[in-house]
Amino acid sequence: MKKQLLLIITALILVLSSNYVQAQMIQEALNLYKQACSLETENRNSEAIQVLRKAIAINGDDAMLYTKLAGLYANISDWQNALAAYKKSLELRPNDAFIYISIGNILQTQGNYKDAYASYMHATEIFPDYKYNYLNIANVQSLMGQYKEAIDNYNKFLGIYPEEQDARESLAETYLRNNQAEKACEEYNVIYTKNPGEFKNFANYGLALFKSKKYDTAAEILQKAIALDPDNVSAHANLAVSYQQLDKDDLALAEFETTFRLNPNLTYLKFDYANLLADMNKPDLAIEQYKNYIAAYPQNPNAYANLGIVYERENNLNLAIENYLKSLSKDNTNVEVKKKLAHCYHLQNDYANALRYYDEVLIVNGNDFDTKANKALILHAMSKYDDSITIYKELLTKQSNDRLKDNLVSALITQGDLFMESNQYQKAMPYFSDAASYNANEAYAYYQLAKAYENTNSNSKAMENYEKAIDIDSNNKLYKAEYERFMAKNKKETPVSENITQMLPPVSQPQEIETEQTLIKAGDNFYNQKKYDEAIEKYKKSLEFNKENSVTYLKLGNLYKIKRDATNSSSYYQRALVINPSYTDAWFNLGLVYAEVNNYADCKKCFSRVIALNPNYTYAYYAMALAYEAEKNKEKAIEYYQKFVSLNKDTVTNQTIMNKINSLKSE
Repeated sequence: MKKQLLLIITALILVLSSNYVQAQMIQEALNLYKQACSLETENRNSEAIQVLRKAIAINGDDAMLYTKLAGLYANISDWQNALAAYKKSLELRPNDAFIYISIGNILQTQGNYKDAYASYMHATEIFPDYKYNYLNIANVQSLMGQYKEAIDNYNKFLGIYPEEQDARESLAETYLRNNQAEKACEEYNVIYTKNPGEFKNFANYGLALFKSKKYDTAAEILQKAIALDPDNVSAHANLAVSYQQLDKDDLALAEFETTFRLNPNLTYLKFDYANLLADMNKPDLAIEQYKNYIAAYPQNPNAYANLGIVYERENNLNLAIENYLKSLSKDNTNVEVKKKLAHCYHLQNDYANALRYYDEVLIVNGNDFDTKANKALILHAMSKYDDSITIYKELLTKQSNDRLKDNLVSALITQGDLFMESNQYQKAMPYFSDAASYNANEAYAYYQLAKAYENTNSNSKAMENYEKAIDIDSNNKLYKAEYERFMAKNKKETPVSENITQMLPPVSQPQEIETEQTLIKAGDNFYNQKKYDEAIEKYKKSLEFNKENSVTYLKLGNLYKIKRDATNSSSYYQRALVINPSYTDAWFNLGLVYAEVNNYADCKKCFSRVIALNPNYTYAYYAMALAYEAEKNKEKAIEYYQKFVSLNKDTVTNQTIMNKINSLKSE
C-alpha cells in the first residue's frame, strides 16, 4: 500500500478527532500533543514520539494520543510499535473504523494480506458509508490473487471517485493479472488519453496490447516503455515478439539480441527466437535455439514439432521423424504433427507408417482433402489400385483437381494393363473406359480398350476405339500400325497413313547363319562402338525372328533418340509398350522424347506412369521436376525435386538439387 494512502487516513483521523482532542484531553497533555504534532511536521518523528509518551503518561486513557503515537511509529516504519499503539487505541475506542483501516495499512505493508483484509472488512462493518475503503479492500484482494473480487471493488470505488487515476491503474494491472488483457487495454487507454504527458506505465500497457494481439499498437507503446527504461528486459522481449508477429523480422531479430544481451537466461523466450530464425532461413541457428529451449522445457511438444519442421525443410527426414515422434509422445492429439510425420514417411517410401498416420488424421478429420489425396497416392504406390481409385473418385466429386485426375487415370490404366497382361480382357475394359471418361484425350486408354475388344472378338467396338486413339494422337505410328494390322486381319483395307510402312521393320529373308541372338549381339557391338546406323540395321533384322522382343524395340528407340529422330524414337518406345505395358524404362525414355520437343503434357503423363509402376524410379521424379520447372510451376517442381532427393543416395547431387530448391523458393 502506498504511504500516501496511510497519510490520508491519518489526516482523516486527526480531523475527525480534533473536537474530541480539544474537549477531552488534559491541558498539559494537550500541550505535549501539539508539540508532538509540530515536531512531526518538521519530520522529527523520534523526538515527537518521546514528547507524546510524556503526554500519555499524563493522560493515558486518551485514545487519540495512542492513535497519534501509532502514526509516528508508522512514519519511521516501526510497524511493531505502531500496531501495539493502534491496538491500545482500539481498547479505548473499539468502534473506530479508521483505526482498523490504519492497522490494515500496516499489515498490508508487512505482507500479511489475510489479516489486513479482515481489518478492512471490520472497518466497513463499523462504517459502511466510508466508500473510500473499497480501494483498500480491492488492493489487498489483488495482492492475494483474488482478482475477480478485487476488480468488483475497484469498479465500485471508481464509480464514486472516477478521477482517481491510481485506482484506475491498479484496476488495469489487476485485469492484466486476471488474463483480461482487453479490459486492461481499455483502462490504460483511459489513463493515457486523459493525461499522456504524465503516463509512465507503458510497459504494462504494451503487455496488455501484446496479449490482446494488437501488435501494431503494442510495438508503438513498448517503444515508449524502452525510451523511458532502456534496460527493461520484459519490454524488449514483448517488442521482439510483436515485431515477429508483424513479420518485421529484422527488427524482431535486433530486439531478441538486445533482450538476450540484457538477460542471457531467458530460456523461455528461445522458442520464439528459434521460430524467428527458422522463418528467416537460418536453420543451423534455429536448431541450436530449439535445442537450448528443449533442454530447459523438455515437455513442450511444440518445440519438438517445430524442430522437426526445420529438419524436414533441410531434407533430414530421419531427424524430422524423430522429433515429430517426440512431439506426439508429449501430445498425441496434434493432428498437424501427424500429417507432417505421415508426409515424411511418405517421402521415405515407408508406406506402412505413412498410411498409419494418414489414417489417424482421417479419424479426427475425415474430410481432410489433402490427407485423403496423400492416402490415395500411398495406396497407388503400394499397387493397391482399386483402393486408390475409390478415393480419387470420391475426392474428384468434391473438388476439381487436375493432378488427382491424372493420378486417377494413371491408376485406372495401370490396373487395366495388369488385367490385359493376364488376358482378363473383360475385367480390363471398365478401367480403360473410366480412364477415357475422366480424360477424353487419353489416347492410350482408347488404344488399350480397342485391344481388349479385339481379343474378345468385338470387332466393331475395337475399330471404333482404334479410330478414337488415332484421332487424338494422329502422329502415333504404333496406333496406326495396329489399326492397319487389325483391319488387314479382318480383310478391310483401310490405309491410315502413306508412311505407315516406314515404322515397321524391313521384311527380308535372314541369312541361314544369322539368328535373333547373333543379330542382337552384333547390334550391341555396333552400339558400343557408336556405329548407330549399323546397330539399327542389326536390331531391325533381329525383329524378323521375333517381333515381340520389347527390349529390342527399346534399344531402337534409344538409338533414334541419340540421332535426335523424335518421330522414330517415340514409335519404337511405343511399340515396346504395346508388348509390355509395364515397361518403365520405355515409359521413361518416351517421356524424355516428349520433353525434348517441349511436349510437357505428354512427357508428364509418361513420368507419372513410371512412378505409378515403380515409385522408387528415382529419376522419374527428377524428370518430372524439370518438366514442371519448364512450365514455370515452381511449387510442383520443388515437390518433385524434394522427392528425388529423398530417394537419391548421391550426396553431391543432392546438394546441387537442394541449392536449386532454395533458389526456386527465393524467386
